[in-house]
Amino acid sequence: MKPKADKAVKVAIYLIVLCSIFVSGLGCGKKSTDGPEFEDRLQAARQISVQSERIAALARVAQDAATAGEDKVTLEAVGEMNQTGPRNTAAAQAAPLLFEKGKPETALKVIELINVTSEKNNAFTQLAKQAAQAADADTVQKAIGRMNLVGQRNTTAAEAAVTLAQKGKGQKAVKVAELINETGLRNQVLAKIAKQD
Repeated sequence: MKPKADKAVKVAIYLIVLCSIFVSGLGCGKKSTDGPEFEDRLQAARQISVQSERIAALARVAQDAATAGEDKVTLEAVGEMNQTGPRNTAAAQAAPLLFEKGKPETALKVIELINVTSEKNNAFTQLAKQAAQAADADTVQKAIGRMNLVGQRNTTAAEAAVTLAQKGKGQKAVKVAELINETGLRNQVLAKIAKQD
């Protein structure tokens, strides 16, 4: 009888291991983060009849989609939010997430959905600094070029130019410094780039 019991135990252990491998291969029940899931979530959010709940759901879809780099769904979810405050917050939060996922153009587009000038400029400043840290001079220039508060644009360009120079992007740093329209500040930044301070 002992050999049969041993065989039964071995079969049970084998089945447990096999089931464990099978379950782990399925991702342990984790949700998929592919495009269709986000499209489905966006559709569900659109159909919520209570405005405050619909906006909260759209904001969550936008954030999750941006985290996954799903730029189309992010833009649609933010764009469909019809209350300024939540829409601006969602856009400002989505932009750096999209940039991290290699979607700088979409990050710029989502910031354009912000309709309060100071908030839009703050979001462009944040993106320009993030791009400078990543040595992405093109995104730095595009973000700064879209800012319309001159003082903030100048200080952002100054900081980004110095950061780009520190990252070994000297020529690009000079191009960013040229966006500064305050002569004294521009000269200080160019001096830092030249001296490698």
